[in-house]
Amino acid sequence: MLNALAAELTQDTVNSILPKAKVIFFDPENNDNLYYKAAIREKIGEKFSRELSTPPEAGYFAKVLGTRIGSPTFLAKAGQTLSFSSRIMFKLKATKYISRPNNVIWPAPGSISSSVLSGADLRLSPFELAKAPSLPSTSLGALIAGPSSTANITSTGTQIEELKREGEVVFEAEWTVTLKSNGALVGPKFIQVSYKSTDWKSSLSLTSGARNCLSKARFQAGEFHHERFSNGVY
Repeated sequence: MLNALAAELTQDTVNSILPKAKVIFFDPENNDNLYYKAAIREKIGEKFSRELSTPPEAGYFAKVLGTRIGSPTFLAKAGQTLSFSSRIMFKLKATKYISRPNNVIWPAPGSISSSVLSGADLRLSPFELAKAPSLPSTSLGALIAGPSSTANITSTGTQIEELKREGEVVFEAEWTVTLKSNGALVGPKFIQVSYKSTDWKSSLSLTSGARNCLSKARFQAGEFHHERFSNGVY
């Protein structure tokens, strides 16, 4: 029998209680838990909408992808009441689109110079090379060797660069249960939820051509899928 009236709990007792507390607060297998019954996710959305929608910097648009529930932490014991805290992490994605000029200038034969090349976009990625205009097989030699009938070729347009950043917003929910002498935990009650921190990772840049090629490669490899979340957990 557990001494539920003891002023303190031993570490062994706490260790035996934590697995029970974990499923009382959140169980991914069913909705019969405090997280759903107390509508904690909805409370966070209402109270901390700014924290969940603020992008890492101007020009980005942030959205929530899913949530992750941490294991509970034992806080204190007051009589038969046990206090716990559980961290709730919201996974966010911020996206920013930039339109960049994508000019490819092929100078007249024999006219290669630093001044001409300064107008060309020489930073094309392997994904963007397919966009470059095709040239007659003699063009490269003609450009180096001298004049011929090949005319200037200019390709104008834009490429869309997508900047993506992943982030995580952390909240902490405080809650209590009553400890029975037989070790059972009953009567869970939600107390409050507080904001803890926001952390954004460095940006990842992809051009429109790179995104298309990457998606095609993932699809062919059988890895293409939309991010899926089960019961609010990723």
